Amino acid sequence: FIITTSPSLVKQLRTRYKQPIHIVNNGFDPEGYDNIQPAKWDRFTIIYTGSLLPGRSPLLFYQALDELLNDGFIPPDDIQVVHYGATNFRVDNRFLSQLLRKVKHRSVLTFRERIAHRQAIEAQVGADLLLLLPGLLSSDGGNIPAKLFEYLRSGRPILSVATSPQDEVSEIINKHNAGLATSNYQEIKEYVLAQYH
Repeated sequence: FIITTSPSLVKQLRTRYKQPIHIVNNGFDPEGYDNIQPAKWDRFTIIYTGSLLPGRSPLLFYQALDELLNDGFIPPDDIQVVHYGATNFRVDNRFLSQLLRKVKHRSVLTFRERIAHRQAIEAQVGADLLLLLPGLLSSDGGNIPAKLFEYLRSGRPILSVATSPQDEVSEIINKHNAGLATSNYQEIKEYVLAQYH
């Protein structure tokens, strides 16, 4: 039999294979949250933990944030976006440098190396907002990042930004009233501003 992680992947696999297919959802280890000390920040902090790759572009989010800063809705010295793991070996550095050329307010973006899992959890739990980039999805969906479940456990609001439909991610976020999953520029701006206030 075949094991996969989402209902839409089951549908896709059934078109190719005749074996029984079962779903085992991703999740998190509850013991990993024992005695967690949330990271403390001196300003409104948005956290992203993971690699930045062409399939997981934060450009739409950066552009929405740029506009909020340009229009004076959020002072640049009162917000930061901290990326953990952005400088690890999986990052396409050429992609990252091309991406940053399109961002006016680069000073609010911080890129840090990959950190221990416990430190990542502490950063997530201490964040004001968590950024999720599900990556490129097929028209049938299917990409539910394991990080989504960690983010849910953190109890912090989640902003999931993708340029393609993210029906299953949206469904999970909506079911738990955990944030917003969107590819709509205006919705991104409104949600970030609402969380900031």
